[in-house]
Amino acid sequence: MRQRAAKEVPGNAKACAQAPSLTVVHELHDTVDSATRILQGLPLVDNESGAVEQLLRANGILRNLPWPCPFDETLHRLCVGDARNLTWIPEESVSFGGYFSSLLDAEDI
Repeated sequence: MRQRAAKEVPGNAKACAQAPSLTVVHELHDTVDSATRILQGLPLVDNESGAVEQLLRANGILRNLPWPCPFDETLHRLCVGDARNLTWIPEESVSFGGYFSSLLDAEDI
């Protein structure tokens, strides 16, 4: 039987498990409200006059909004070796979601 690797978690995982303060909840609510207003104001098509400028402005704002925990940290790991050997990736740690998950379902093979 293959032994599963220990799952690594971001450094702030313990902080994420704690209940957020009221200040954090209000900040997150304000962030979501701001993002919602920006997204609702975007043009439906990108080939109208001024649409590209609106999209670029929205992109600049949205890229600088804080992400909620645990999505506010990213873990990068470099593994040197044979690219065909993926045993170092923990089981079920990669989600393909939607269309791809139906293609990759072992029962369908």
